[in-house]
Amino acid sequence: MNQAYFEITHSFDTADIGFQILHQDMIGALKDYRNAGSAIGINHTIMGIDGAWHYDQSGLTFTAAYNQTWAKSHNQSEGSPDLCYGSGDVLYTSGYYESAHSRHGAGGYKIGLEWGDSAFRELGMKAAYTDLVEHNIYFHETSVSLGEMIHEIAMEGRIVHLTNGNEADSLQMRFLASYSF
Repeated sequence: MNQAYFEITHSFDTADIGFQILHQDMIGALKDYRNAGSAIGINHTIMGIDGAWHYDQSGLTFTAAYNQTWAKSHNQSEGSPDLCYGSGDVLYTSGYYESAHSRHGAGGYKIGLEWGDSAFRELGMKAAYTDLVEHNIYFHETSVSLGEMIHEIAMEGRIVHLTNGNEADSLQMRFLASYSF
């Protein structure tokens, strides 16, 4: 796959604003696989904008983001790795599972609130809501995380609620622990 990615962020005293663009084209064996009738098609361009507002005195950070996907005709992202492994991608609207990267022609937004730092050096909490629309079908993800860093051990509890279009809703609870050295 050929991929081109560009991101730029400008920071102000108490805010950040960013812009991103990702373009992907299948090549070689992956393109041949698609041409042979596979549902996997990852030819698309995704653009996004996000903003973050930091309230240092309270330790709160509010974020808002929007991504829009444009897919080439007769291609869809269904079957992309994001649907199997969680988002884990660079897009501003990435949740733990849903992402504009995994939805054909999707537009979506994400809002979030964080208290504490991203590494949970002290007790911290994160909450996020992601909403994506693909062909008038809605995909929602709401997540709440609570975590703390104790010496070199980071612990995080997470609850994720997914509304996956026409499929049944799901609720997942996870506990994660990691050791930094």
